[in-house]
Amino acid sequence: NGSIFTFFDYIVWSGDLNYRINGNRSVIDKVLSLKMEEVLRVNDQLTIQRNLGKVFQGFIEHPISFPPTYKYCSNSDEYDTSKKRRIPAWTDRILYHCIERREKREILIENYSSIQEVRMSDHRPVISTCFVRCGGDEQRDQRRRRTESSSAVCVVQ
Repeated sequence: NGSIFTFFDYIVWSGDLNYRINGNRSVIDKVLSLKMEEVLRVNDQLTIQRNLGKVFQGFIEHPISFPPTYKYCSNSDEYDTSKKRRIPAWTDRILYHCIERREKREILIENYSSIQEVRMSDHRPVISTCFVRCGGDEQRDQRRRRTESSSAVCVVQ
């Protein structure tokens, strides 16, 4: 039928998806100062659209446990102080989809985070470490996790 799901067993979608957090800047600043991250996550536009089934149907995103990664002042830890005072948001995201065929397949996410120390842009980089499991050999996967520091080899076409 031409769907991307027909051609691939694993799909990882990452990039600047440009979704924002609903609210105004003064409210978002207050929520950030009070460290009420759950309020921000509930008002995240991508999460809202996914829950409504409008975008990225069948994709999974590991829970966000890092501060919004956009819109910083360059070379600073402050959010936008320009006239526009853009609302901080998680615009950079990583979502994945796994097709189960004959054998058990899944993507195991070890971490999903941002690198706050990289300040060259108005975005903070977002990273994720994942393992691809085929066939459901959980003991082998546990051994591999203890002995390897990087993810399984993946080919992106």
